[in-house]
Amino acid sequence: MVKPIAVVSSNINRIGYDVDGLKLYVEFKSSKCYVYEGVPLSVFVGFKQADSKGSYFSRNVKNKFSTLLMSVNPFEGIGLIKSMKVFEVEPEAIDLSDQGASFGW
Repeated sequence: MVKPIAVVSSNINRIGYDVDGLKLYVEFKSSKCYVYEGVPLSVFVGFKQADSKGSYFSRNVKNKFSTLLMSVNPFEGIGLIKSMKVFEVEPEAIDLSDQGASFGW
């Protein structure tokens, strides 16, 4: 999980960086999160230190790197599971013996 850093910006909520993968994560106020690939560490450091995060982003990140819209927010990690509906089934309620199923339990 990428460690989020909250930033002061009218458009950007949080940023994070994967040093090993050279990936910059940007979460916008709209809750959409994008990953920018191949971003040098120096760009991330400059982003963190910039007085205007939006201006820095526009000049140094936007349309400069391969970009993906994340379907799962990497800053939320395992916490997203809480929003999933889970159904529990008692093992004896399902008879799969005639289906050739073996689960090794």
